[in-house]
Amino acid sequence: MGLGLLRAVRSRSGHVASLSRVKPGCAMRPVLDFIEDRISDPLRLTDLARTIDMSPFHFTRVFKTEIGLSPSKYLARRRVERARDLIQESSLPLAEIAFRTGFSSQSHMTNRMKAELGFTPGELRKG
Repeated sequence: MGLGLLRAVRSRSGHVASLSRVKPGCAMRPVLDFIEDRISDPLRLTDLARTIDMSPFHFTRVFKTEIGLSPSKYLARRRVERARDLIQESSLPLAEIAFRTGFSSQSHMTNRMKAELGFTPGELRKG
């Protein structure tokens, strides 16, 4: 199951693809849905592991094998992706977008987006 899921989740460039490419029967699907539903909340590893009745240690290993990233890196990437989408699709202030996507501040969101995507939220909004 692990290799098949990795093929489904990873893009050709080796980066983890968006949630929409994860197979419906994926063992991590409840966790991924939990993350999507609560992306603006502070999420702890124990909360994620509890969604599928695993110890945090075992959960971390299985998640990384199945998804290709650690839970924290996956969460950070999903927050950046969600913020990117909101910046492109809305005129919400950047501080509000940062809040809605679970970043501690607008500057935190800016730093993460610059690291992940190579550009800042302001640059993205300007086009």
